[in-house]
Amino acid sequence: MRKIVLNLIVIILLFPLVSLAGEYKADGKTVTYDGLVPCGKEVKVNGDLRDIPCQFCHIFVMVDAILDFVIGIAFIIAVGMIVFAGLLFIVAYLGIGGYLSKETGGGPKLLTQAKSILGSVLTGLVIIFAAWIIVNTIFMFLGVAKWALGFTGPGKWSQINCPIELLE
Repeated sequence: MRKIVLNLIVIILLFPLVSLAGEYKADGKTVTYDGLVPCGKEVKVNGDLRDIPCQFCHIFVMVDAILDFVIGIAFIIAVGMIVFAGLLFIVAYLGIGGYLSKETGGGPKLLTQAKSILGSVLTGLVIIFAAWIIVNTIFMFLGVAKWALGFTGPGKWSQINCPIELLE
């Protein structure tokens, strides 16, 4: 039963990969693509279908889309785990833990499990945010946005602005 639930969760979380869509700017026009790869196929350029050959900058567009997707999934999972920990707290405090499962041992064991889950999720979120702040501070201090290829400007080192040309 546990494997079935785990497989369903993985399928639900990975389903957006099938319908993943994104957009980027090329020659001042908006290019909308479906799937993971933003080039080498028919895409919409301001609503019209065109074939766009792949260029070096498309790598950055694809990596940016993957990172956005992974970060979104991470926060969805974090919220789900916080809700699950909250439900465990409620069950433990109401004293109905022993009725739900004989393995759990009732309230004290559920309360310990809920605290552990909540602590792990919050620690993970703090690590993610702290890493972002540290990297941002270092890059701002070094002035990475001024000399790095494809970055947009001060304070925006994480936004890619690589020039993509619409080749005929």
